[in-house]
Amino acid sequence: MSRCELCGSEDRRVVYHLAALKKGEPRSVTNALCLRCGLIFNDPAPSDEELVRYYQGEFLKDKTATGYEEIARAAERKMKNEGRKELRVIDFLAPLLKKDASVLDIGCSMGALLSDFKVRYSGKVTGVEPDEIYVRIAREFFKLPDIRHEFLDDFCSRDQGTYDLVILRHVLEHLKAPHLRIEQLKKLMASEGVLYLAFPNGARMRASRELAHCLEFGHLFTYTPWSIHHLLNSHGMKIVKWDYDEAMQLQVAAVRAEVPFEAVSFNEFLEGSDPERLFRYLKGHDRRHFVYRALRKMKRISSFISGGRKDEK
Repeated sequence: MSRCELCGSEDRRVVYHLAALKKGEPRSVTNALCLRCGLIFNDPAPSDEELVRYYQGEFLKDKTATGYEEIARAAERKMKNEGRKELRVIDFLAPLLKKDASVLDIGCSMGALLSDFKVRYSGKVTGVEPDEIYVRIAREFFKLPDIRHEFLDDFCSRDQGTYDLVILRHVLEHLKAPHLRIEQLKKLMASEGVLYLAFPNGARMRASRELAHCLEFGHLFTYTPWSIHHLLNSHGMKIVKWDYDEAMQLQVAAVRAEVPFEAVSFNEFLEGSDPERLFRYLKGHDRRHFVYRALRKMKRISSFISGGRKDEK
């Protein structure tokens, strides 16, 4: 058993022995909770080789999107949706950015978010994405020339310059060695640059999904407000804005401590600071999921009965 990669503690409790594929059957992956800092993590983590295979082909199959044509159709639908969630990310970040901001999106997927930044901002936009099909869509469909087909470590192995905004949108939880990642990201940020992170909140799981699907395969870490604050603060970073996204998952914007933006109050990040309470919450999640499904079923039955009565009239 390994130490917690966030705080170094060996004191942990097993939370769950399964982690689901997005659309497939659960895999045997043990998730443990650190009883010092509240980080939820795979113990042990999948091998590097297994993760490389997953993100260079298996990830898309897991989402039931198996080829270029299917992803292209999804991209077309996204372009026609004026209220799409990518635009809400841009609105969240707008107060922190200048008009000529340069943007780096790590794990940029098909490039929809970068495409929107390209329209709104005049700076360069760069994407890093390990899946070949996503890279093709970003280059050919969204017309983004600077999309790198590689992993973050490969990208950081060369001098890449700096960016006004560095984005990891539902990516950080997939990466090993969180302390190393924050240092890598800081080197990619301009002196007053912004780091945007979005990730599932381990202290507020979605009742619509059973725990195996909340702790899905590939999520090596599940952060809480408390643990992400601890991680960033330990590297001289402060959170200057936070909110929940459209799926009630956490999004934060952080800068270096010396940058003249007002930090969010420390008290706003206490959720997840009591590991024993968090453990009880996680162990009770599937009961909440069962109640959620039962209530949904009752609502459908009630709606069906009400509809039948109207027809009778």
